[in-house]
Amino acid sequence: MEEREILASNWAFDWAPNKGNIVISDPYIVAAMAKSKNHTAHNQSYKAHKNGIKKPRRHSKTSTKGMDPKFLRNQRYARKHNNQKDGSGSEQE
Repeated sequence: MEEREILASNWAFDWAPNKGNIVISDPYIVAAMAKSKNHTAHNQSYKAHKNGIKKPRRHSKTSTKGMDPKFLRNQRYARKHNNQKDGSGSEQE
């Protein structure tokens, strides 16, 4: 026997021809190789809470883009006359 054949006969796994699969030639090895892990969430919660999970900041002004123009016009007049001090507002006596 050549040295290459001796090494091949002692080797636990041989490649099957034309398939690319692993064939187990050692009788003491029962299972094939383990599959790799697909996903884990290990340590992610710790990292998220390290600086605290914060609420998103609320904007002080909401966007009026796409709102009804009639409503926006009325809102503009209401804001304009909201803080008048002369008492000519819509107060009833």
